[in-house]
Amino acid sequence: MALERAERRSPSQRLHPRFRARVPVRCAFGTDAEVVGTTGNLSLGGLLLMLPKKLATGAVFRLGLELPKGLVPAEGAVMWERSQPLDDGSFLHGIRFLRFEEDTGPVQYRRFLSEVAASSPA
Repeated sequence: MALERAERRSPSQRLHPRFRARVPVRCAFGTDAEVVGTTGNLSLGGLLLMLPKKLATGAVFRLGLELPKGLVPAEGAVMWERSQPLDDGSFLHGIRFLRFEEDTGPVQYRRFLSEVAASSPA
């Protein structure tokens, strides 16, 4: 239910369309241990991230999207977070991409989004 509510914003309020996809994401926060989460949806501008720990709005961190054709490293910022955990104990976060860490990252990510969009029901 919480995941569905997070996706309910009107398409007119969004810069980029969202595509449902489950992608593992490795998150690094300074010197802390890496935390692995999963996406709920993806767009050109960011993603819905489910993590086992809650992050503060405004937090900036490194992330690695584990796409089928390889890891895409990027930097993201937490735009919002849900204070209540999901049934599995994970927390929802709205993440905005700040930059991709490699020149090939945006191309690889866009290609993956195109594949997800092509396989999504109309």
